Amino acid sequence: METLGLDEAGRGPVLGPMVVAGIIIPEKKEKIIERMGVKDSKRLTPNRRTVLYRKLTKMFDFDIVVITAQDIDNLRAKGINLNQIE
Repeated sequence: METLGLDEAGRGPVLGPMVVAGIIIPEKKEKIIERMGVKDSKRLTPNRRTVLYRKLTKMFDFDIVVITAQDIDNLRAKGINLNQIE
């Protein structure tokens, strides 16, 4: 089994693009993540986040999607709300 971790930042044109990142962690490697102290990025210093980002992106499959403010506007004009865009 694998765990998919997702997070997003930004919510539309006033704030800029919406960025969604996801990483897949195999169950057998979840303990490694715990030992690294990965839990809540808001509680980490910017330097620690950078260090963890470099390590995690070398170890696991991940993807980052950037949805521009214009794309968000176009989707919202079609009746798609921000939760659906996410």
